[in-house]
Amino acid sequence: CIALNTRNLDAEEAVAAMKHATRRYAKRQLTWFRANPDISWFPPSTARTAIRLRALEAFPERGRR
Repeated sequence: CIALNTRNLDAEEAVAAMKHATRRYAKRQLTWFRANPDISWFPPSTARTAIRLRALEAFPERGRR
């Protein structure tokens, strides 16, 4: 926000600039995550089950009781 304050933007321009910067940051994060082969993406509807199955694959001894 300091960078926006130094540019003497009015409130509407500051909000627009923050939204733009946030979108750019999110895009950089997605680019980084997609480039990492160790990261698995799951659809939200199946995420809980998929994460549990992946954890059991990674740590099979934890699934036995």
